[in-house]
Amino acid sequence: MAAHLVQAMPEIGNAHVEELVLRSLQANIAVAFDQLARGVSPTEHSMSPEVLTYTREMVRRGFALDAVMRGYRLSTVYLVDCWIDCVAASGAPAQVALDVVKEGSGFLWTWAEVAVGQLTAEYEAEAKRLALERSQARLLAVHGLLDAAQPEPAAAARRLGLDVSARHLAIVISSAEGPGSSDVLDAALRALSRDLGPGRLAVHADARTLWCWSQCPDGVVLDSSGLQAPVLVGTGRPGTGVEGFRRSHREALAASRVAEQVRGARPLVVAYADVRLAAMCVAEPLELEAFVRDTLGYLAGAQADTRRQRETLAAFLSAHCNYRAAAAVLGIHHNTVRYRVEQVERRLGRDVTSHRRDLEVALHLSHVLGLHDAGSVRGAHRESDRS
Repeated sequence: MAAHLVQAMPEIGNAHVEELVLRSLQANIAVAFDQLARGVSPTEHSMSPEVLTYTREMVRRGFALDAVMRGYRLSTVYLVDCWIDCVAASGAPAQVALDVVKEGSGFLWTWAEVAVGQLTAEYEAEAKRLALERSQARLLAVHGLLDAAQPEPAAAARRLGLDVSARHLAIVISSAEGPGSSDVLDAALRALSRDLGPGRLAVHADARTLWCWSQCPDGVVLDSSGLQAPVLVGTGRPGTGVEGFRRSHREALAASRVAEQVRGARPLVVAYADVRLAAMCVAEPLELEAFVRDTLGYLAGAQADTRRQRETLAAFLSAHCNYRAAAAVLGIHHNTVRYRVEQVERRLGRDVTSHRRDLEVALHLSHVLGLHDAGSVRGAHRESDRS
């Protein structure tokens, strides 16, 4: 039977599991015929410790589940044919022979069906355990590569199959709805991969977070248009070598923390280069919110006219307090800019140029983090989401 399977299934030879197949067949047939001889129902079958051991070993050898199931089907056909041939050679009366053929073949097919169900559960459990073991080993190697105190980062890179001399972009993907299926994170990475290059490394840092590094072309910009599930994505700036690999990851983590603050109902991609100042500030959310509110006063409100005044003031300060330059950026008349700025100064009770640095920082943080009439930084929502 083993020789028959090896001939019918080239994948057995490719995986070098011929000896395992033989031992598994011996163990299975011994149990099956023992049950048949003792009149035990095939539905009461339970896999022997030997078969469980051989099944786990097949998983470790990379033998696919569908190949294992096909092997069970082929071996059952072979065994039933042998059974029929033996009955035919026995010279038993026709009715007795027919009864024996029906009894034996029915038993063997039912036994095989039950065995395959149990084997599938065992195979999947072992595959999951092995995948977790490998994932943990990869995560440990990644931590070794990220740890500046490690004396030989190149050794960790070799274990990961990573060329750290290349230019890598770090990405952190997390579920916006708390711990969830790793499949959701993997699907998000696949959706983003169309913009990325080869040489990708991805590890699950925890139940809701995926860390990734990918070689990337110059000027690559990831967007959320291809994302389906509510995920948050933070990206660093591309870096070369071990230090660039580490720096890009630190930046991606920081961008991810910003994404956590401004998340809404839709997927979100935040690039560190766009939120560098905000990324430094979100570590102290209460201090951050107090600074923005103290500096902006009524301008921190969510009303439409307040938003226009914020936008006008930001453009005015960015244009070095030039009314005409700000008007050109906003697409309005320079007298409108002047009127709005004067209105802001009256309500704030001070000249906006006297605290220009604080105002510009507060306006930037308010825009990036959505601190408009929110109870806290954590509960803030971007105005673009509300509109």
